[in-house]
Amino acid sequence: MTRWLASAGLATATALLIAPGARAFDCSKAATGVERAICAEPDLKSSDDAMEAAYRRLRDSLGAEARAMLAAAQKQWIAEREGCASDPDSIPACIERETRQRARLLQGKAESGPGAGVLLEAEFRFRDASAGRYALDATLLRFTDPETAGQQRLNELADALHNALPDRVPTDAMNPETYYFSTRMRLTYAGPDLLSVAVTFSSYDGGAHGATSTQHANILADGSFLAADAVFSAKTQATIANECRGQIAALKSRRAADAGGSYDPAEDVDLNSGAVESHVAASEYWGLTDERLLIDFDPYEVGYYAEGPFQCSFALRDLRAMALPGAPLP
Repeated sequence: MTRWLASAGLATATALLIAPGARAFDCSKAATGVERAICAEPDLKSSDDAMEAAYRRLRDSLGAEARAMLAAAQKQWIAEREGCASDPDSIPACIERETRQRARLLQGKAESGPGAGVLLEAEFRFRDASAGRYALDATLLRFTDPETAGQQRLNELADALHNALPDRVPTDAMNPETYYFSTRMRLTYAGPDLLSVAVTFSSYDGGAHGATSTQHANILADGSFLAADAVFSAKTQATIANECRGQIAALKSRRAADAGGSYDPAEDVDLNSGAVESHVAASEYWGLTDERLLIDFDPYEVGYYAEGPFQCSFALRDLRAMALPGAPLP
């Protein structure tokens, strides 16, 4: 788990932003593509209203400082949800997914699974860049009353991420007002025997561009981490790696065709570097839900930076038949 924690930063953040509250929008004043899509679909409006109700309930239960952090984080999330408008063919599905996940976070629930029997508590940390300090955006999750070693392990990971949030920009930094750090925990699956945690990092510390990373922790009830070899044999891992490589190659081929070019996976050094096999063989790259296994690749891992991250996706209904007996899959 050293890689998982090393991406988090250097020092504990202390100063907090007091932000205005985030409010539900009036459909008569819908101004953005996402707002108009929500108002045009009763199911989407119902989901958005349920999310807003969860937000208000959580807000009303918090003290002044935590309420300000929640309001700022919610405002940022609403702005990010506008990204759903970038693909006109999938706007409703994107809005539904993002809104449902946000509602479950605000309700203290995992995104999928039967649940862990204990509610989650979200800690929000948010501030704008100011006088030599990083802009900060963090969402950390903890169980309110952990009952198992696995639940306690999740809390320990959240504490480690909290303690590693950066504070001061280096004194010799160029354009220190542009430095930012974001880390967000998601509990993508929770059951009695398994917790699947995804953490996304995003930062800028100077240089040509920022950095992004997605990392995972799959935690068993006894507090240990899921091992790939306990789920799939070496032969099955090789089969999964081949399929994953094919998914990535197909996406690269489509992108090349859209740009008027061509792509030959046999000549792709990055794709054939062994990164696919290493990711399949290590569960710190696995995201689990109640329906899918996702394998994440950060920028540079199977392509150049401008290609961005890649993700392979597998239906668990197919993988369960390939898994070892007693494998702790959802």
